[in-house]
Amino acid sequence: MRGGAAYAAHVLLHPGITTRTRPAAVDLGAWQTWADAWSEVEDRIPAGCTLERGAAFDPRAPHALHVEGLDAAVSLVEAVEPQLGARIGRLRRTAHTLLQHGARVEPAVLVRVARLDDADVEVLCAALDWLGDHPDDIARLTERQLPVPGMDTKWLPRHGTLLRDLAGWDVRAHLRRRSAVAHLTYVDPEYRATGARRHDAWTSGDSHRLAYRPRTVLVVENRDCRLDFPDLPGTIVVEGSGKAATWLLADVPWVRSAERVVYWGDLDADGFEILDRFRTALATPSDEGGAACTVTSILMDADTIHRYGDLGVVRDRRGRRIERTAVDLTSLTEVERTAYYAVTTRGAAPVRRIEQERLPLVVAAELVAALTEAPSQGSHFM
Repeated sequence: MRGGAAYAAHVLLHPGITTRTRPAAVDLGAWQTWADAWSEVEDRIPAGCTLERGAAFDPRAPHALHVEGLDAAVSLVEAVEPQLGARIGRLRRTAHTLLQHGARVEPAVLVRVARLDDADVEVLCAALDWLGDHPDDIARLTERQLPVPGMDTKWLPRHGTLLRDLAGWDVRAHLRRRSAVAHLTYVDPEYRATGARRHDAWTSGDSHRLAYRPRTVLVVENRDCRLDFPDLPGTIVVEGSGKAATWLLADVPWVRSAERVVYWGDLDADGFEILDRFRTALATPSDEGGAACTVTSILMDADTIHRYGDLGVVRDRRGRRIERTAVDLTSLTEVERTAYYAVTTRGAAPVRRIEQERLPLVVAAELVAALTEAPSQGSHFM
């Protein structure tokens, strides 16, 4: 950031008009209004700013404004545009505060900080202080465990990139990764006939075995769909927990080793974006050596919109209109992309969201069963 004394500006106040411009070529009424406006401002011009007169054909009108020093420039803005001046004043105070807490302050980053409210700026400063005081503690904590005053469990996912840019290093990359816990339901009819437990949970790094090795893994967003899914040979239904599906399930070995992985989410912008990320993640081998696999979707197409459109909504739970525009999702099929564009169109849309729990589970089960032509051979109990 440049110091006040190093900054200077000489600004012509009437671009496009030269000393050769004839009065007849100028709207004199507009010119007089402009000159009167500068006369009203002149009394508020602060020290360090000089208004020079002698404009073109009118020697009494303002010609140029000379500003000496950054402080004078800021004072000028505060004097003639109070609202803009207030924002600039807050930027300066925020920059000073961040520098006191050891932040690396660049103009583009400062503009992003200025969009935060005062409470979030205080949390940023508290986070910078904590990181400076506890450099060796970061690796034993997850992002939800940082003991920073005012920081809730969702603050770092929202503002982690900004904290990285201010701290000069990626805090999230050094945190301990949370163990993945996948909630699942066994729906194989042969297994269910044994009377053993139907619902289970699988935690990464723990020592336990599934009741049977699934030939098909169906990932759903909604808990009701997992808990109540109909019987289906060789299948385990897993709760993907929305946007957490990718990091939750991408490294689970029995998901990758299944004959088929099927995804069924809400038919809305978020559902398609989750599908895109999940499919992309599973298309390459995992860090633990898990094989790449293909992800197929069900009930995420234009036919489903047409058939169940009466169950769709255009407003969210708070009554606000759902307005989402399409982004570039490279892993969708053409059928899926058509449906994605239908719910994210810039124009009016009859449907913006069809939640999966509104659709018949028996239809979903039939579609999963139709994905394989192999007859049921029961499951391999473990």
